[in-house]
Amino acid sequence: TVGWLSADGWNSSAGSDYERWNYLWTRVMTQSGVRVNGRVGMTLSAFWACAKMIAEDIAKLQINMCELDSMGNKQIRNNHPLYKYISITPDGQIRAQKYWETMILWALVWGDGFALIGPRDRSNGQITGLELLHPNRVDVRVENGIRTYYVYPNETDRANNNNGRPYSADRIYHLDGIGDKWSGYPIATFARESLGIALSLQELQSALFANGMNLGGILKTAQKL
Repeated sequence: TVGWLSADGWNSSAGSDYERWNYLWTRVMTQSGVRVNGRVGMTLSAFWACAKMIAEDIAKLQINMCELDSMGNKQIRNNHPLYKYISITPDGQIRAQKYWETMILWALVWGDGFALIGPRDRSNGQITGLELLHPNRVDVRVENGIRTYYVYPNETDRANNNNGRPYSADRIYHLDGIGDKWSGYPIATFARESLGIALSLQELQSALFANGMNLGGILKTAQKL
């Protein structure tokens, strides 16, 4: 049996009739009439600024490679071969701070940040990098009690459950936020009504200015909304 994990973190029953949409890539209708998801939420400057500030501040912190010694004490091992992947460039292209800013932002807004762990070098057994995966491209499922990550080429394929490639948990680095079990809770889902109101006001103000701040403009704006 397959137990799907919905984007808000709760298990849903398995079966072909299970709706595979979720709040990550579906714009959810709010009482204000605005459809909201994580990407839409970030078009609100206050929401974007807060998420960006948290991600940037965390990414500035020193990241150390640690291991436990025989007594269970944590020892810093920044001379470890893997240290370059967390301190310099995890994927060989993006500098470390920008990389972690991006992943932390995803975890804040969508509830989860993902990276595909590259294949191991046959000469030394070490991984060859961490490829960022947007949460809109990843499904977390539990199949026969085993966590499996399905990675899709794009959002459309994920929406239609096409071309998903399964990976075991040891091939995916998963940074999950607050939540139960395997998935974090996406902030945009639970704050969607507040975001919807703020976005409606933003749209109203923009339309008013676009129509010259006159009575005719107000009427046009009201009809539009």
